[in-house]
Amino acid sequence: MKRGLWVSLVTLAWALCMGGCETRVKETLQEKLLARAEQGKEQIKKLLAERDERIASGLKQLDLENLQWDGSAAHPLMDWEKQISTDTAVGTFKDMAPKYPGTELEKLIPKYLAYLQTGEKYWKRFFVDKTSADLREYYQFLRDYSAENKTGPFYDDAMFELLFLHASYIFGLQDIPAENRPTAVFRYWQLAFNFPSLNAERFEEYIARLCSDRFPTFCKEVLSLEDGTPEYAACDQEYGQYCRNIAFECRGVAVMKPYYQVLVRRVEIVMQNHPDTPYMPALKYLKGMFEGLIEKLKQDCEEYPILPDSMAFLPASQRLILNIGPRGVKFGDRDLESSADESFALSEAKAREMESVFAKNLSEIRRAGEPELKQGQIAIMAAKETPAGAVMSAAWSPVLIPEEEQSILNQAVYLVGRRRFDGTNAKAATEIILFPRADAAAKTIVFPGGTASCTTFGYTGESAPAMPAPTAAVLLTNGGKVIAGALNPETGAIDVAAYEAEIGALDWFQLSKWASDQTDAVVLGINAGVSYEAMMKVVGPLAFRCTKEDCTVAEPRAKPNIYVSVCP
Repeated sequence: MKRGLWVSLVTLAWALCMGGCETRVKETLQEKLLARAEQGKEQIKKLLAERDERIASGLKQLDLENLQWDGSAAHPLMDWEKQISTDTAVGTFKDMAPKYPGTELEKLIPKYLAYLQTGEKYWKRFFVDKTSADLREYYQFLRDYSAENKTGPFYDDAMFELLFLHASYIFGLQDIPAENRPTAVFRYWQLAFNFPSLNAERFEEYIARLCSDRFPTFCKEVLSLEDGTPEYAACDQEYGQYCRNIAFECRGVAVMKPYYQVLVRRVEIVMQNHPDTPYMPALKYLKGMFEGLIEKLKQDCEEYPILPDSMAFLPASQRLILNIGPRGVKFGDRDLESSADESFALSEAKAREMESVFAKNLSEIRRAGEPELKQGQIAIMAAKETPAGAVMSAAWSPVLIPEEEQSILNQAVYLVGRRRFDGTNAKAATEIILFPRADAAAKTIVFPGGTASCTTFGYTGESAPAMPAPTAAVLLTNGGKVIAGALNPETGAIDVAAYEAEIGALDWFQLSKWASDQTDAVVLGINAGVSYEAMMKVVGPLAFRCTKEDCTVAEPRAKPNIYVSVCP
């Protein structure tokens, strides 16, 4: 055989052997790698089991079912969190990370390591360094991790951490007055509702957006309730217009309820999906705590007195408040003696009784030389059941505004109600410019069934030193009927009603349009026994001119002037 041919055959045989041998070597190495990976999985299981035992053991020592915590010291769960946030498995995972190329552990171990290291970093800054830990960054990491790893290790850990971030802050709220807690926990709302604030958005503006944009979808998008279920139907009924009847100043506290409900709901989801989680004792404890906080909110803020609806949009004066409600009368910071009670009966006699109470108590305050009576403008916040006669008598009280001060130009009172159209339910006022008593006119107006000499307290509109002879009138009768029309100057009666309606069916736009069509003064005659609520329903469309048919847009009345009178 020729040397060249022999060499070629040997080379070919060697090449064929190398291909097969290399494959077999690779297969052997892969088998060993996979076997080692299986050992790695077992090691990870052991690490996780040890972690679960450490978590469960720590919670067992706390005996959360019988824990009595008064807030005077750090909550025991905080020390427990501090301990579990430092995990001895971190070093082991670091050593394991480069050992399993080409296996699933190559991707999984860095995820597990990132979870432990990220949590350790956050809580180290929180507990040890006392620096500002990046809450939003850590919260987002946990959300992403739990979304991507629903079947792997640390899923229930991440879900618990999301809850505990809220709990760790709530533990520190105990020393903060209830009315200040909403602003303190504001950034946690944004996380729980998944509803971030806008750039430079004020707290009140954020709440208004929550009410209008978030709560109508709260049940499905935030609480993850199924449409069509009884739970969803009940939730949707509550939150469809959640803020509608909540006073503006109570809305911050009111938002704490859905905030706690989100946390309760998420605790329930973790408990349901992970019945064997070592966090179960802590989850049960937190659920009870959040539910207790919801129950306590009932005492934290209330609207008092309950004001009537109003179409006014002027800010309510906060300088000097005369507060009238079922619990009595309060002037500034002073509680005045009053026979007012929960029944708050609407009657002429009640109006006279309350008027005497004002006179008696305000005289005493004036004699004591209280400077607050010299402040001029007065806002009256009266419960909607208060007799209209009592409200106006108080506003015009010679003690509240004595004769020597009645010459003050544009001495005013502000009748306060709730602004409903803009959705904030904030207090808003209708300005009434008061007449000096010497200039007041007693105008005889014929009510259905009789006559009445009505005392004119003041007006809303342009400046008017005295009341001219009105040519039109609006009557609010004791029976709750509104009648508007031309006033007969000889009889003092409305000859032909241009508009007539029961107070409950009053069309604000039509009444406002009728008033705008008048060229001369209009007198509003209010029966003293009707409620402040009924009075404000009529005052609104007269004091403000509707520029849209639903009266959601209005402007202060210029002409004609509306003269406010109360009739016995």
